[in-house]
Amino acid sequence: MKAVLIIHDTSGDKTPNSEKIPEITELLNAGGVEIEVHSTREDLGADAIAKKAVQDGAECVIVGGGDGTVGMVARELVGSKTTLGIIPLGTYNNIARSARISTDLAEACWIITSRHRRDIDVGVLNGERYFFEALGAGLDAELFPAGEAVKDGNWLALLDVVRTVAEFQPVDMEITFDCPLEEAILPEQLERLSAEDRKSNIFRCKPLFVVAANGRYYGSGLHVSPKAQLADSRLTVSIYSDFTKTELIAHFVAMLQGQDVDTSHVQSFRASEIKITAAKSVPVHADGERWGETPATVTVLPGALQLWAPPSEDEAS
Repeated sequence: MKAVLIIHDTSGDKTPNSEKIPEITELLNAGGVEIEVHSTREDLGADAIAKKAVQDGAECVIVGGGDGTVGMVARELVGSKTTLGIIPLGTYNNIARSARISTDLAEACWIITSRHRRDIDVGVLNGERYFFEALGAGLDAELFPAGEAVKDGNWLALLDVVRTVAEFQPVDMEITFDCPLEEAILPEQLERLSAEDRKSNIFRCKPLFVVAANGRYYGSGLHVSPKAQLADSRLTVSIYSDFTKTELIAHFVAMLQGQDVDTSHVQSFRASEIKITAAKSVPVHADGERWGETPATVTVLPGALQLWAPPSEDEAS
C-alpha cells in the first residue's frame, strides 16, 4: 500500500514530531506501507496536502498530529475512496480515542498496517461544516477560546473561564428532532418525559449548553458522551440544563480527572438530524472552532469517512 504521511511538527509533547518520522517510516515500511512524507508549513497546510493526495488518487493519507490536523485532513477525505490513518501525536487525540486508536507509536502504526477499515459517520453543521468530535451551542462555545489558551500554557486564561461561566446567561431553546422524543431519548431516561412530551419531536429547555456528539470525547479530552458511537448513523445529543454553574465546573473537573460523574442532570437523545433554535442567538462551535450562532441545523452522513481503526467495542466482543 502506498500512502501520504502528513506530519504536524508542533503538536503534542516537547519532542518535535519531525524527529519521530524515521521510527514511523520504519514501522510502516515493515508492515508493507510505502510512504511519501510531507510536513505542514505556514504556506502549506495539512488540508492542502490532503486535497492534492485525494486528487492524485492516494489510497491512504496518514496524519501524524493532533485533533486539529486530523480534522483538517479528514474534511478533505469525506466521501472519497481515500482511507484516513491516524498516528496520534497531539495533546488530547479525541478522534483517535473515540476510534480506539492507541497513542503508542508502534501500536498506532500496526493498526494502519493491519488494514482493518471502518466506515465512520461525519457530523454536518448547516450543510457545510463537517465535524468529527462534537458540535456545541451555548456556554461551551464561549469557553473554547480560553480552553485553547490554557492548552498552550496561558494559565491566566483560567480567569477568563471563571469570568465567562459567571457571566453567561442561559436562554430558552428548542431542539427539534427528526423523530418523536420517545424514540430519540435514551431508553433509561424515558421516564423523565411527560406523556405529552413523548409524542412531540420538540424538546424545550433553558440549558447552559447543548452538545451533539459524533464521538465520545471532545475539547480537553472530556468524556462528554460515553454512549456515542462513531458508526451508528446518529449523533448523541446531550442537554446540560439542571446544573448550577458551580456544579457544572465540578462536573467537568471530575471528567478531566477520569472520575465517574453524575449524569442525572444531563438529558441525552440520539438522532440523525436536529435543529437548534434559541430565543436569543447563542454561539455555536464545531470541533472547538467557533462557527456562527443559532439557529443551527445538524445532520449526520453515515459511514462517509473511511478510517483505519480497530473494531468497535461491539465488533470486538
